[in-house]
Amino acid sequence: MQKTRCVGIQKVKCETVQAYLAAVVQEMGRTLSSEDEPVLLWRGQADVAWALAPRLGRDWENDPNQLPRVEKQMFKEFVTSARHLWPTSLDNDWDRLSLAQHYGMRTRLLDWSANPLVALWFALAENCQSDAAVWAFRPKQGKVVYQPTSRQLPFDVKLTSAFRPITHSARVAMQAGWHTVHSFEKGVGLRAIDQMTRHKSSLRLFRIPSKKRRPMLKALEASGISVANIFGDLPSLCASITNRHHPAQYVAARA
Repeated sequence: MQKTRCVGIQKVKCETVQAYLAAVVQEMGRTLSSEDEPVLLWRGQADVAWALAPRLGRDWENDPNQLPRVEKQMFKEFVTSARHLWPTSLDNDWDRLSLAQHYGMRTRLLDWSANPLVALWFALAENCQSDAAVWAFRPKQGKVVYQPTSRQLPFDVKLTSAFRPITHSARVAMQAGWHTVHSFEKGVGLRAIDQMTRHKSSLRLFRIPSKKRRPMLKALEASGISVANIFGDLPSLCASITNRHHPAQYVAARA
C-alpha cells in the first residue's frame, strides 16, 4: 500500500461530527481562485496513511510498465463479456470503466463523493485502529471532464482529471459518486494525487483520531447516515439492522 505524503497539504483535526461539519462548511465557503473548478469532492479512507491512489496502480507498483497493457486487456474482456449484464445503456468508455470499478474490477479510477457525510461514513465504517481521513479535493481549471464522449478515452489522459459517471446504479446515485481518472507515467505507474506537487494546494486533509472513530460513527448513524442509505439495497439494510442490535456494537461496512 502506497503511503501518503502530506507535506504542503493543509490539515484539520476533527474529533466530533460537529467539528467536522464546521470544517466542511469553512472549506465549502473558501474563496475560489481563478484556477479552481467549482467542483468540491470528498473521499473517506480508513487509514490516514493511505495514499490517494487507484487499486490498479497499487497492484502493479513493482512492475508499472506492464500496467497499460494489462489494463486495456482487462477492459476489453469486460466490454466483450459483460455487455448483456449492464444495467443500462452505456455509450462511452468513461461510464463503462466506472461500471467495472463499481463491480470490483481494478481500474485507474478512484472513487469520490460530492457529499462530505458519505465520505465521513466511509472513513469511519471499517473496523480499524488507525486514525481515519477524509480528503477534500478541488480540481483545477480544465481538469474536470463534464461530458465524456466516445471520442475521448480515459486511458489517454495526460493529467489526472475528475468526472461524474451517469447513475448506472442506485449506489452511485445515493453516494453522489464521482471519480478521479489517474494519468500513467512510465516507470512510475498511476500517480497518487497527494504525491503530485501540482495538486497539493487543491487538497485538504481532515484527520479523525482513532479513539474518536466509534463515537463519531455512532453520531453519524444516529443522524441517518448508515450502511442502509449509503448502499441502498436489501443486503445493506439487513446489515444495518443487524449492526444496531449486535451485542458488541460491531459495525460492518457491508454484509
